[in-house]
Amino acid sequence: HEAGAGFLKMLKLPAEIEIATALGVSRMTLRQALSSVEAKGLLDRRRGRFGGSFVATPRFEFDHAGLPGFTEQMRRIHVEAGAVVLRATWAVCHVLTARGLGGSTVVVGRDARHGSEAFAAAATDVFAAQGFTVVALPHPAPTPVVAFAVRRIAAAAGVQITASHNPAGDNGYKVYFDGGLQIVSPTDRDIEAAIAAAPPADEIARRPVDPVGATLVDAYVERAASVRRGRDPVRVALTAMHGVGGELGLRALRAAGFADIHVVASQFDPDPDFPTVAFPNPEE
Repeated sequence: HEAGAGFLKMLKLPAEIEIATALGVSRMTLRQALSSVEAKGLLDRRRGRFGGSFVATPRFEFDHAGLPGFTEQMRRIHVEAGAVVLRATWAVCHVLTARGLGGSTVVVGRDARHGSEAFAAAATDVFAAQGFTVVALPHPAPTPVVAFAVRRIAAAAGVQITASHNPAGDNGYKVYFDGGLQIVSPTDRDIEAAIAAAPPADEIARRPVDPVGATLVDAYVERAASVRRGRDPVRVALTAMHGVGGELGLRALRAAGFADIHVVASQFDPDPDFPTVAFPNPEE
């Protein structure tokens, strides 16, 4: 992009189909990405004859390495992902406490991406040091398990360390509040503001806790299996695409009564490098 006086000029991006084709992604994936960028104030999307997607003047005061996630690109500019997790978790604690939920229960889970175990431990330690009761899932688990657990035990919040379908070098931080729902505005803005006010990472207290919560994973499998409708025989092909859904997927399908299940063995075990796929998104 062209730069002028320290700001990006309002440059118009190519048409969506051109960008999607150049990046090798679906238009749905591209639109989700553009919406996320627009929400951060970096893109101005306009309708009408003279509409399109325009690069907006960036809001330099916003810490883009905060709540939404931390990527390989951010690491290249020396952003310390562990520090981001510590400050983001401190911010979540601050928001919960401001809402009268200090000392309540939170759930922390993770996937098997690079750094996820350490990032989940960092989040768990900060919640515990801030006086919250922490239910830390003992093993990597799919994101919906955390959302389910928050609702199941009436926790105040849940955090899942995951980058979902992002490239292998990415990782991220998902937050759930009331009823196991992902946060929406104004909660996201409240957390962003708290991140900006958070102390340096090395000044944030930590208190290690032991993982618990295996029974919540079992409860999730039981609940997932219970939603089957009908008993006609069905043949199922299952791939975890190197993520963490393989084992639980098999358990849930078998508990639901499916017997004719065929897994893609080369993609079944978790592997943070996603070696057999160009991009770890099942939509692609």
